[in-house]
Amino acid sequence: MQKPEPEKRSQRRFLPVPQGAGRETLYTGVALCVYVLVFLRLARFDFTFLFDGKMAAAVLCGTLLLSAAGWRKGVSLQALRGRVAYNAMIAGYLSAFLFFFSALSKSRAFDPYVLAMSLRPIFYGFLLYVLVKAGAADEPEAEKTTRPIRPADADALRDILRGLGLSVRESDVGVLLCFGFSNAEIAQRLYISESTVKKHATACYAKLNVTGRKQFKSKILESLRQNTD
Repeated sequence: MQKPEPEKRSQRRFLPVPQGAGRETLYTGVALCVYVLVFLRLARFDFTFLFDGKMAAAVLCGTLLLSAAGWRKGVSLQALRGRVAYNAMIAGYLSAFLFFFSALSKSRAFDPYVLAMSLRPIFYGFLLYVLVKAGAADEPEAEKTTRPIRPADADALRDILRGLGLSVRESDVGVLLCFGFSNAEIAQRLYISESTVKKHATACYAKLNVTGRKQFKSKILESLRQNTD
């Protein structure tokens, strides 16, 4: 008689453990924070001065407002988290600047202590950056948020490209770019030279305000997903 298998413990976690680049980002941030705390301990710094609820709230509110101002429909989760992480650092520096000059305007005299205490929002912004960026590094690429592309989507892709202002030939090149064909393969299929393919591809990128094939494909496939939902 076989022994019953021991009950497996639940693998569910309250917070996901970052992997890969996200884990490296998190570990680097934790290491820097530990270094700062150890240094302050050796310097006999009073840790109660390191935390201020008003300043932390200012950094958090600034991060949310800056992120909301730049939000747009259809943006990927990875791009959103990356923007939030960037805005956290901006909010930290901006809050430190404002708190310092606010204190300076009241005392009318430079005080190194006031300057030191005004730098705390930068630390809060860095902590928020690490927490958000660690998760953003592990998000899938934008293509994973869209359904797989199929040959039957060619006509729909062409209509999307034409609607965005691309010419007939540019749309033909753009469709093949979305399917992942190389410049040589596109030239062979459309009976044109590779230099002509590059010229049409450059025009496609410029009209859609993207910097390369990856962003172009991501933008068009996102439009395709929205049209088919």
